[in-house]
Amino acid sequence: MHSNKARVLFALFDDSSIRQIIRQFDGHGCECVVATRSNGSPFQFTEPLDRFDGIIVNLTGLSEEGEAVVANWAQKHPVAGWMATDDTNISRVVRALKMGAFDVLQGDLRPLEVKSLVDELTSRRSSAARFSSTPELPEGGAGYSAPTNGSFTGESSPILDNSSQTSMRRNGDSHPHRRHSTSCDKKGNTESLSHWLRMYLRGSSTTMESVRRQVLEVATTHATVMIWGQSGTGKEMVARAIHRCSLRKETDYIPVNMSAIPEGLAESLLFGHVKGSFTHATHTKEGLCETADNGTLFLDEISEMEVTLQPKLLRFLQEGTVRRVGDQTEKQVDVRIIAASNHDPESVIRDGKLRSDLFYRLNVVPIHLPPLSERREDIAELSELFLSRSVERHNRSVQGFTAEAMQVLYDYDWPGNIRQLENAVERIAIFAKGKLVEPLDIPAEFHSPSCTAPSPHVPSTPTNGHMASSNGGTIEHKPQENDSSVSVMRTPLSEVQRFERAAIIDALQRADGHVVDAANLVGLGQATLYRKIKRYDIPHKSHRRRKTPK
Repeated sequence: MHSNKARVLFALFDDSSIRQIIRQFDGHGCECVVATRSNGSPFQFTEPLDRFDGIIVNLTGLSEEGEAVVANWAQKHPVAGWMATDDTNISRVVRALKMGAFDVLQGDLRPLEVKSLVDELTSRRSSAARFSSTPELPEGGAGYSAPTNGSFTGESSPILDNSSQTSMRRNGDSHPHRRHSTSCDKKGNTESLSHWLRMYLRGSSTTMESVRRQVLEVATTHATVMIWGQSGTGKEMVARAIHRCSLRKETDYIPVNMSAIPEGLAESLLFGHVKGSFTHATHTKEGLCETADNGTLFLDEISEMEVTLQPKLLRFLQEGTVRRVGDQTEKQVDVRIIAASNHDPESVIRDGKLRSDLFYRLNVVPIHLPPLSERREDIAELSELFLSRSVERHNRSVQGFTAEAMQVLYDYDWPGNIRQLENAVERIAIFAKGKLVEPLDIPAEFHSPSCTAPSPHVPSTPTNGHMASSNGGTIEHKPQENDSSVSVMRTPLSEVQRFERAAIIDALQRADGHVVDAANLVGLGQATLYRKIKRYDIPHKSHRRRKTPK
């Protein structure tokens, strides 16, 4: 983001339809800009699109020229569509999704919907920009060139991911992926793929090494893959990696979020419909299963699919045929299905979210992605990667983390996983005051509330030469036996103690680390504050004092 507020561009809205929506977005701290129709162009606005976190387009009355413009926008920017409450034209929704819109909204929005959309826009903007610089396959080969600027490890969620529009187009061969059936057997290409994958799916933990091996092994097959993991662990990144390492890499990769599809639209979206099959079906439309012919279809949050539609998906998986809504004929297609869910595998059957026969048909090759809290050894590498990107994006001069700051990140549980870590590091990069990120540069909410002894596994030497102690040396994370603060920290804190600890950290941050000023802010004596800092193992610089008296 270029400011503290999320900036949203509204396109093709008239006064009556935009007034209430803008008030809702203003209430969530957004800065709204309206682009209107103009002579000779479907849109008129004066600022570059890079200055906006997302775009919301009124789909009603959108011309073919306007659709082309929106499709171009969606290749680089998060775009959502909007329809009036009384607009029930399903074909308009399908066209919007195929243009690259990641979601289609309708009518007046509930506050929770607005908040969710704002959060999604701000988190997806950087993801779309990063994917545009992801390395592509070299011409005529099955290997990938290694990236020179890192990779991204996030995950997206709305209906049709706008970043997917970089997928390779079909070239007329009925089975283009078969043309490369032997190219991946070459040692050089395999090594190139492995290197590319190491840069694409980051992490040196044994878990991530196992995931990368599974991706390489399953990619060149046509097996159905089921990816399990919490939100933010990188499920779509794994799905995209499978496609890009596969024999179908030059064909379409189409991700669909089943939880974001409006009720009753899933069957038409996936399987298509014929003209006149239902109200507003004014044209015959192919579904995404046909669009993905010879390619890969990624069904994210598959456990949210309507139960009544699951038998049709099962038949599609078994027979490889598509029957459009209202049609009497079937069409043979060749589509690889990759599915994902953030639920526990056992619970999706027990709770009736997935039919057991569909579950077993999808779960041919299961890949499990653990939460970030279970692979903490990857936190340092990911944090350095996200910091370098944020520094470049926001024109900051931060060079890395001190070992104490990295310890804070290491100790936090990251319930939002990689996505939360990336957003946190971006905020840290924006507000950090020195060349190295120090503990007090990290917001209080990311200081672990469960006081535990510092882990000995965080590296004591700089990562890429950037992690150092606050006094210029390095930190050995070895608790001393006679350190009373360490023994106290082994005891979980109460709710009151967690609140007090967070308040002290916040005061130290507001006082730029000056303990005397922080004591005044929280209403404690200096000696009392020092005692609580030691008791709660709060990182600080004891030598930091005001340069000039107040």
